[in-house]
Amino acid sequence: MAFSSPLAISLLPVHRPDFFFLNPFISYQLSVISYQLSVISYQLLVLSFKFSDHCLLITENTSSFIIHNS
Repeated sequence: MAFSSPLAISLLPVHRPDFFFLNPFISYQLSVISYQLSVISYQLLVLSFKFSDHCLLITENTSSFIIHNS
């Protein structure tokens, strides 16, 4: 019996998962990452619209050029 004394038993570490104590921090970090991904997604959407408008403008100008020079 290695731990027969109540004092020795009370000094044993209690198993507590680290995730339980890191949970608020992890939750905060995931929120930050989620927000950053939202910002990136929005920026890509805006860029996509700008690119689409640019392509449409090029197409219209090309069509107009072809019609006028025919």
